[in-house]
Amino acid sequence: MKSKWSYISILLFFLLTLQIVSNGNGNVVASQNQSPTFNYFMYYSQINQSEVDGTIGNTEYPEANQILSVDGYNFADVSFVHNGSYMKIGIKAHNLFGWVGFGVGDNGMLNGTLITTGASGNTPVGASIWKGIGNEFPNFISSFENANASVAVNEDSEGTTVEFLLPLNLTSIGGYDWSVGGTYGFFLAAHKDSDALTYHTYHAPRNLKVTLLSQAVGLPQTVSISSFSASVLNGEVYLLTAKLSNAPTGTDVEFYMNTTFGGVLLGTNQTDSTGNVQLTANLSISTFEKATVWVKVNPQQGFTGAMATATISGLQAEFEDIYVHNIVADPEYDNKELFLINPNLLNNAGHLIGAVLIYGLMLIIVMLIWEYVAAIMKLAYISLVGKRMEAENE
Repeated sequence: MKSKWSYISILLFFLLTLQIVSNGNGNVVASQNQSPTFNYFMYYSQINQSEVDGTIGNTEYPEANQILSVDGYNFADVSFVHNGSYMKIGIKAHNLFGWVGFGVGDNGMLNGTLITTGASGNTPVGASIWKGIGNEFPNFISSFENANASVAVNEDSEGTTVEFLLPLNLTSIGGYDWSVGGTYGFFLAAHKDSDALTYHTYHAPRNLKVTLLSQAVGLPQTVSISSFSASVLNGEVYLLTAKLSNAPTGTDVEFYMNTTFGGVLLGTNQTDSTGNVQLTANLSISTFEKATVWVKVNPQQGFTGAMATATISGLQAEFEDIYVHNIVADPEYDNKELFLINPNLLNNAGHLIGAVLIYGLMLIIVMLIWEYVAAIMKLAYISLVGKRMEAENE
């Protein structure tokens, strides 16, 4: 029995160690709700009713704002303009095929006005206006027709696109009251597959604001990310580099990494006079893992936001070279010194330890299984011998 418990203790130790290795960088999930506010801008523009058609043209809106969920996923992009009386809102929900909602309010669903619709191809499903009462099912307050509002949708293989045309003042039905020059809270929510209103799959945090700019303010200049890359500096230390075009000096740039927990904020830095920005980050990427890192520029008045992604591979290439060409001793690449002095392997000792521990864990599991099989066989043998002895005694 002592031997069995010693095996179990070793097994638990390996599991704990693997967990530490896999989360060795100590990153904490971060998203937009860690910042005090994220301010967006609604520019003045003439609104053509015929363009409220469920598609978002390249010149229809001044910009597309990438909205992150509370767990850091870019689940939707939102665009908006106003003409002093109405606002037109375009939403692209990425890989989501249920209802899509635009909310107005500073406290999310609590006392907020929620405008929702589902989609079946180009047909709106259940388009309605609701009054939020917190984390409970909202109260229905109006149809689109009674609110002098309209909606158009387009559901395809990439997700759901929705366009709302809404009055700036909905107090007649117990809704919001927006005016030019004001700054107001808003939020987005969406469901992955249910057109009927139900609990959301994704929702934005409560710190999103939008300022309605006057006609005197010109449309924004387009900021773009001309390049974004990640390179290894030393072991698990990476240098993330982005080049921005048409961005003012000192523009804040956020760097993220996708994980199983969501989007992790790695850090923020500002552009220099040439539009370059860099961030050094300690990333924990498993040997056979490919991680997505991305950079996000939030909009400023007069300048749009932007986003770009890049893929980082772990030590897969180096590990394959070491394992296949050295441990397996491929006759064409029999270079054992590579295994001993490979700097990337030495600098990423955590990944080597992880690989060794996995093989060790497999060995321990096999040993435990064999021990139990042997015990069962032993009991069966003892039982068989006992029955023979009883038969002989009779």
